[in-house]
Amino acid sequence: DGLQDHQEPACLCVFDIDRTLTGKQGDTEHCPGNVVKDMYDDGYGGGKATLSALVAAGISSTFCNDCYLGITSAGKGSGVGSPWNNYVLDDVMRGAVQDQFIQRNPASYKTWSQGTDVHSPYVLGQGNRIKQNAVELIREWYGGQGVQIQSGEVYFFGDRTENIPPFQEKGLNSREISCASRDWQLYGGSGMVGYCGATPAEIVKDKGNVGCHDNGHAHNDGQQDHQEPVCLCVFDIDRTLTGKQGDTEHCPGNVVKDMYDDGYGGGKATLSALAAAGITSTFCNDCYLGITSAGMGSGVGSPWNNYLLDDVMRGAVHDQFIQRNPASYKTWSQGTDVHSPYVLGQGNKIKQNAVELIREWYGGQGVQIQSGEVYFFDDRTENIPPFQEKGLNSREVSCASRDWQLYGGSRMVGYCGATPAEIVKDKGNVGCHDNGHAHNDGQQDHQEPVCLCVFDI
Repeated sequence: DGLQDHQEPACLCVFDIDRTLTGKQGDTEHCPGNVVKDMYDDGYGGGKATLSALVAAGISSTFCNDCYLGITSAGKGSGVGSPWNNYVLDDVMRGAVQDQFIQRNPASYKTWSQGTDVHSPYVLGQGNRIKQNAVELIREWYGGQGVQIQSGEVYFFGDRTENIPPFQEKGLNSREISCASRDWQLYGGSGMVGYCGATPAEIVKDKGNVGCHDNGHAHNDGQQDHQEPVCLCVFDIDRTLTGKQGDTEHCPGNVVKDMYDDGYGGGKATLSALAAAGITSTFCNDCYLGITSAGMGSGVGSPWNNYLLDDVMRGAVHDQFIQRNPASYKTWSQGTDVHSPYVLGQGNKIKQNAVELIREWYGGQGVQIQSGEVYFFDDRTENIPPFQEKGLNSREVSCASRDWQLYGGSRMVGYCGATPAEIVKDKGNVGCHDNGHAHNDGQQDHQEPVCLCVFDI
C-alpha cells in the first residue's frame, strides 16, 4: 500500500485545536516550548496564534507521523478560510502517512467539515462531551476512501477533562494532554482546560481513555501537578547543554547564539539539540531543575550565563517554583557553597557532592526530593560512576558524538552535546558503554553489529 508503509493495522490520530494544538495566546514565558505566530486565533478570547510545544516540534516527531490525521474541535479556530485555519491545514496537519494520503486529492480532502456533517478529516463546531461522535465519523470517512482503520487504532488527544471518558462508548482511545499546565482562570478555576497545550511526550500510543489523574497528574495543585515522588534534573553545561562552538555542520540539531561562551577554548555559544528543543520536551518538564558544572560558563553576570538561567533552565514545574522568589532563587552558587540550584566551579569526579547539596537546598525551600529521584546528565565519562556513592542517578550524554581532539583523543567529553532522546528517567549510573555506545571506535560510536542505511533519491 503506497499510502501506508507500516504493517496493518492502520492508525488514526485526531486532535483538538484550542489548548491542544495551541497554548494560551502570546504566553511563552510560562510555556517556553511554545511559538507565537503572526496570525489571529479566536480561541478563548482571541490573540496571536500560539503553537503548543507539540506543534512547534511537529506531529511528525511523534508516533502519529505513521498514522492518518484528523481534527475535532468544539471551536472554529478563526473561521474557515482565515489565515490561522489555513495554517492549521497546510502546516500543522503534517506527517509522512498523512502527506501521502492528502496528495491523492488535496482540493477535496484538505477542507473543513462541520459537526457531524463529515466530508473530510477536519471537523469544527462539534460540541464538548460529544466529540467521540465526530471522531467515529472521521474513521468511517477514511473507510470510504479505502483506508480501513479499526476502532482500537483511533487515538484522540484533547486538553478538556470532560471530553476524555465518553470515547469509551465508541471503543476509541482518548487521552487528556496539557496535564502539567492547566488554566486556573477559566471555568471558575476548575482546571477544566489546559494552558500551554500538548507536548510531544504526551502523544503516546496507549490504549484506553486516560485522563490526567489516571496518568499521575492532579489538577488541584498549582505548584506541582504530578503526584509524588517529586523529581530533580541536574545538568552539566559544557558539551551537555552546549555543543562544540559554531559547529552545526556535524551537529545539525544545534543552534548558534550571538553570545560568547568561554568553555573549551571559547567561541559563539552553541545550544545542544536538547537546549535547542527545550528541557520542556523531556520528562524534566515535570521536575525541578539544577546545574552543576566544573566550568564557569562565561562568568557570573555575562550575557551567556544570564541566558542559561533565563531561557535554558525552563520547565513547567521549575518555572512555577522560581516565581516564588526569582531574585533569590535565580542566582549562581560556587562549588559546595550551595545557596541556589545552579552551581559553577565544582570539579570533575566530585560533582555528586554539589548535586546532593542542591537536593538538600530544595528541601530547605520545602521541596522534599528523594535521592532516587535525582537525575544528573553529563557528557564527561568520569563524572558518571561517582554518583552511585550518594544514591543519585546519573547518565552520560552526547554518546553518539564525542570530541576526538581533546584529552589526547580519549573521547572523554562529548562534541555535539545532549539530545532530547538521551534525557530519560532511568535509574542507576549509566555510561555510554552501558547504553550500547563505545568510545573506542572513531568511525562508529555504538557497539556491534554496525548498521548501514541506504536511501533512494
